[in-house]
Amino acid sequence: MPGLRRGAVAMLAGVSVECYTRLERGSLKGVSDSVLDALAQALRLDDTERMHLYDLARAADPAGRQFYRGWERVTQATVGALRVEAGKNPYDRDLSNMWGSHDVHVFHEGTKRLRHPVVGDLELEHETMRLPEPPPRTASNCSPVGPPTPPTTNTAPTRDPRIYRWRASSFVHCCQRAPTVLVMASPENPLRRLALDPSGWLLGLNLPPGSLMDQTIDGEVWHEPLLWLSDSPALPGSWSTLLPARRAGLQPVLIGPDLGIHDGSDLNPQLSPWPGDPDAEAVLAGFWHSYNWPEPQADEDLSESKTGPFGPRWPGLAPPGTPASESDPDIAADRLARALIEPGPDQLAYNGEHARIALVPALHSADIPAAIGWTGASNAQRDAPHLSTVLRSWEERFGVRLVAVDGAALHLSVTAPPGTCAAAEHVAAEHLAFCPGVIADGGWWSYRQYAESLLTSTHWTFWWD
Repeated sequence: MPGLRRGAVAMLAGVSVECYTRLERGSLKGVSDSVLDALAQALRLDDTERMHLYDLARAADPAGRQFYRGWERVTQATVGALRVEAGKNPYDRDLSNMWGSHDVHVFHEGTKRLRHPVVGDLELEHETMRLPEPPPRTASNCSPVGPPTPPTTNTAPTRDPRIYRWRASSFVHCCQRAPTVLVMASPENPLRRLALDPSGWLLGLNLPPGSLMDQTIDGEVWHEPLLWLSDSPALPGSWSTLLPARRAGLQPVLIGPDLGIHDGSDLNPQLSPWPGDPDAEAVLAGFWHSYNWPEPQADEDLSESKTGPFGPRWPGLAPPGTPASESDPDIAADRLARALIEPGPDQLAYNGEHARIALVPALHSADIPAAIGWTGASNAQRDAPHLSTVLRSWEERFGVRLVAVDGAALHLSVTAPPGTCAAAEHVAAEHLAFCPGVIADGGWWSYRQYAESLLTSTHWTFWWD
């Protein structure tokens, strides 16, 4: 403390000079809270400096060894990471001087001034609050002060101001101390980056003009964008062009013209947690047992039956399919996407409108219905998370990719169809459970005819009325 000798500080804190000297040199092991309180009072520390003193004293708290399983490995990894960061620019004189001053500061409120390579200068007001304990946490809220100032040089492709179609929402992150753990309110949504970079340049993309969509079924604005949607109809090759977006956690998908996206009338993300629980067999068995099975007829000809040979008994999951000559799922998906885009019998068209290309934050194409809260199968009591669970299983067993989503239909490419008639009948049972009208409403004469078609089909379509 400026103006006081070591002995004077020790006297004010009520400790010996030897004890204070050890504390000053960083030997804080075993020091009591009462001594720390007295020292903080003697040095006239503010709240932030007092908290920093306590943190320094507890940095080697033995409780950490009990909390972290494999404490040595965790500690070594942390120290190694700090050394890497410190070594990136060890001769930064400004940083060294700032570090040597030993000043500490906690940001409660203020303005962050940033320079974005695409949109230019940004100003964000931020405010930090402590959340109720335990455990001690802080919440930070940021909001834009005004529109960004365009950059003075063209360092990257810029797009106009479609970025303001999505109202920037504030974000919250929580930092939990003792032990130090970073807790995010939700996984980062990669679409947030497109709010400031509509071209997708920072994600390695070159997007056509498009918009971020956040409207939901009840007219509410969702707290984050649900998908990015192109402004114009998709062109052949659009799907494969956006495949690099997967590296950022975004899946390309065609959006049919019959899907209510702009008004959110077909999206209900509130009911859509991520898929994975329960498993696909449990989901399909539940669907199967809810089916309104007709009474069996003694003289029924199974070759003309629309419900197949299994009856009310759920047959279990079908075995994995046999890879086709073209077994690359991405190539097969692009081929189907082209068929759905180009003029022809498979083209997605409605009232003169055509499919558009979209990006959805999801790890797998199977997760897309759950991610956007798709409600196209709700009339058949099929919710999006359960559908996504089944689609994930089909990705693994039959090499499917969800290529297009329409108002009441899903279009899947297939690279590993069933290899035998028996396996095809088994797969047809899964399809019937997944979409009860797949045979009767699909124009098929019988269950058997539908099953036989699966032996060579590379395009599965499911439509719910």
